[in-house]
Amino acid sequence: MRYTMHTLITFTLTIIGGAITLSLGQFILKACVEPVLEMKKQIGRIAHDLDFYANQLHGESPLGDEARCKFRLHACELREKINTILWYPFFSVLLNIPCEDDVYKASEALIGQSNHPKNPQVGIDIRRDDVIKRHLKIKT
Repeated sequence: MRYTMHTLITFTLTIIGGAITLSLGQFILKACVEPVLEMKKQIGRIAHDLDFYANQLHGESPLGDEARCKFRLHACELREKINTILWYPFFSVLLNIPCEDDVYKASEALIGQSNHPKNPQVGIDIRRDDVIKRHLKIKT
């Protein structure tokens, strides 16, 4: 078979174009989409723990200290994840995750939740479940 110069150039450009397209696709997937999905999973874990530990924050409940520790860990992980997502404003709209300001407010409320006293003053509910759920778009 005889190849013309035009065929070889077309072949080479096709291979190079495919490699560039694959590289860009992998970059967007690894650097943008996967961190957003991790953020969504983190929000799901927070939703689970808010409900699971809801009755453990008062008094000497057996899981109270564990709950406080989990809420502090969730706050730190949210802040970690928000800093790993490239083009956060674009992906927050595209993939329906909370805006940066709401994530920081939820993280702040989670820290407050982790500081919940074992014996709060009577009549004062300082739990922040509703604030956290509202800012993280967690449906109740």
